[in-house]
Amino acid sequence: MVNKIILIGRLTADVDMKFTQSGKKIGKFNLAVDKGKKDSDGKREADFFPCQLWQENAERAEQYLHKGTLAYVEGRIESREYTTQDGQKRKVWEVQVGTFRALNSKKDNNGGQESAPPQEASWGPEQFDQAAQAAEMSDEVPF
Repeated sequence: MVNKIILIGRLTADVDMKFTQSGKKIGKFNLAVDKGKKDSDGKREADFFPCQLWQENAERAEQYLHKGTLAYVEGRIESREYTTQDGQKRKVWEVQVGTFRALNSKKDNNGGQESAPPQEASWGPEQFDQAAQAAEMSDEVPF
């Protein structure tokens, strides 16, 4: 069986770092992935994927990924169930990130960020495929 997901999208906020009760670091962020279509008002539609990273991977993400960063994310989908304080059962699906790469950032050079990317509209399905292939085939060690 295979459980693998590859996404390219933009972070909706900076990585949120927390610690589990046992002291393990966990980083969380939401990745907005363009659906490639517009709604009835002409606005671009996106899916939002909750992502998690652990320990050193979380530290690296906090260092390199920020709100607006275009990121390549590879991992697996995991579900978990929990009960809210008022007794309702909930099920969530999250991406457990194994590998990621910051492709670029919307931020300017302040704080060492990369310069702004080309217009986001130029990122159609072909460009997403090319970026994913380039990230997969790179000899660089993933963050």
